[in-house]
Amino acid sequence: MTRALIRCDGAAVPRELECQPWDLRDAINYRGGGADLTLRMQNVSHALRGNVEARAADLVRIAAYVYAADQIVGRGGLTDIYGDRWRREFWLCVPVNDPDFWSDSSLHGVLSDLLTFLSEDSWTFRFSRVGADQYQLPLESNPASPMGWPDSVFLFSGGADSLCAVIEEVTARQGKPALVSHRAAPYIDHRQHNLIRLLRERLPQWDFPYTSVWVHRRGTPPNDSSQRTRSFLYSGLGAVVANAVGASRVVLADNGVVSLNLPISDQLVGALASRSTHPKFIHQMNCLLEKVLPGGPVIANTLWDKTRPEGLALLKGAGLEELLQESNSCSNTRGLPNVGPHCGVCLQCVDRRFATIAAGLQDHDLKERYKTDVFRHELPEGKARDTAVSYLRFARRVSAAESDDDLLLEFPQLQECVLPTDPSPDETARRLICMLRRHADAVLRVLAGEIGNARHELAIDCLPVHSLLRLAVAAEPGGGARPPVPCIKLSEQEETEFQQARFKSRLTIQITGQTTGRKSNVVVVDGNEAFLDDADFIVFLRLALELLHSNAGFLSRQQLRFGEGLQGELELMPQGFDQALGRVRKAFRGRLRGLKHTEFIEVQRRKVRLSTHWRYVSWNEKALRQHVDERVRLLVGRIASAAAGREPQQGQGPA
Repeated sequence: MTRALIRCDGAAVPRELECQPWDLRDAINYRGGGADLTLRMQNVSHALRGNVEARAADLVRIAAYVYAADQIVGRGGLTDIYGDRWRREFWLCVPVNDPDFWSDSSLHGVLSDLLTFLSEDSWTFRFSRVGADQYQLPLESNPASPMGWPDSVFLFSGGADSLCAVIEEVTARQGKPALVSHRAAPYIDHRQHNLIRLLRERLPQWDFPYTSVWVHRRGTPPNDSSQRTRSFLYSGLGAVVANAVGASRVVLADNGVVSLNLPISDQLVGALASRSTHPKFIHQMNCLLEKVLPGGPVIANTLWDKTRPEGLALLKGAGLEELLQESNSCSNTRGLPNVGPHCGVCLQCVDRRFATIAAGLQDHDLKERYKTDVFRHELPEGKARDTAVSYLRFARRVSAAESDDDLLLEFPQLQECVLPTDPSPDETARRLICMLRRHADAVLRVLAGEIGNARHELAIDCLPVHSLLRLAVAAEPGGGARPPVPCIKLSEQEETEFQQARFKSRLTIQITGQTTGRKSNVVVVDGNEAFLDDADFIVFLRLALELLHSNAGFLSRQQLRFGEGLQGELELMPQGFDQALGRVRKAFRGRLRGLKHTEFIEVQRRKVRLSTHWRYVSWNEKALRQHVDERVRLLVGRIASAAAGREPQQGQGPA
């Protein structure tokens, strides 16, 4: 974890911080000749100028400093394939108008917890009094563009979701939203202005007052581009504008599937996927605003229980389908031409392609505007292919869940989306689950339609091997046919052992030694791939080892919990035994021929085992001995030693 001390605009640095060792010391300045942070609000009407309260101005400054610091400290980059340096520890020295207020422990705790959830980093602040020349925010007034009397503020990115939410507000609710945009680059500014011009032309009943905020780093390019704290800045800007004009609501719109932060992609887990509109973040942000701007505006997401196709349907309902092609959802737009503004392979682009087809809007979102056609083009190995395949796998996992309880077990992150303060938690959970099922149904319907459209190309085998359509019709999406299933025949003695132990299955287990994504280990059961992160993989290896130690293969909870001298690992399974066991089991749900995952990893009288004879287990010893985790290498050595004492030894070695 990188520890960084950031001094903002000459703020005082306490002595106890000065003398500590830091991996990085840096400064952020938006005032003076050496300024490296742009912070200014443009198109501000006379109704807003001069009415930004001191604490509101502090909130914007703090959010801008956090946003800049987030980009200063890298997260490890491409060479950090296991994400060991993803998390960082920030200490920010910040000048504010009221340091006593911001230093209050309860307020500091709310702010730090919010940012930790949003970015998975540690954030600590030291506040000092701001200089006289920094008291006010830099506002650039435009009296010729009056704010009018807005009743809400909508954060307007220029993407499809925010566009749909604004149109619904004006056409279906007769609302009067003011628009606030964060401008980080000229090409984003152009897109936002173009859409606002079109909105004013097509919906003349409202003038769409618009405030834009420039917040970005100057000079050197950012060391990290994940920008997980951007939504704190964005929602803070919206709240400050809403508070100044008397609006009670700030809308930060994203479709429900994006907001929930579920592991759609194997590479996008936790804060690796944006939590910008997660229900917990919105709740935390509202708790902070209640302290900073008591009685002021509240953040909301009007699309929280809608899928993206359902959001796009709002365009059709208003007769404004043609505006879709002017929006942009791509996360990799830099350097792309205007005629083809979408990369086609980022998660946002993949989701948009499926959604526009599901909504019947493909004529307003032409595939030619995507650099890569995710369905028919060759997907490069790595992130592009993994994202598309994982997106499809996610829909299949949701669709395969037979009950709501199964879905909650498959995606325990859902429980975090139902807030403790929710007056109707069961109803909220039901609506979220129904929304996920509608999303999965839409994805699979689109896939079936695209496969049908390409049936001739598939029949004559002329599509690229790693196009999504070719991968989708393979036995398991991910690249080609299933691995061959070994044919195992037990000896007479082994058959007797099998019957005496009453094993539940004869499924073959191939511990491949392959890894994919972020610490995701590939285990093949009966030809079907399952994926275990390192912690769960170690538990799985310990279960496999016990099959070689004893005929029945059972481990007590006490044996499984402790690592029996494995270096650097006092416990294999944590105190929350049932939760940890559930994670290991669920990796195999739906991948076992005629067998439940709870039978495959069997529990009897507080003992656990892999319910199959040891002869059905094989492993790639060479690959596993090169694993980056030393605990895995140690366990594999013990497995090899135990196997050497077993007879016969046929079938062991490379999986």
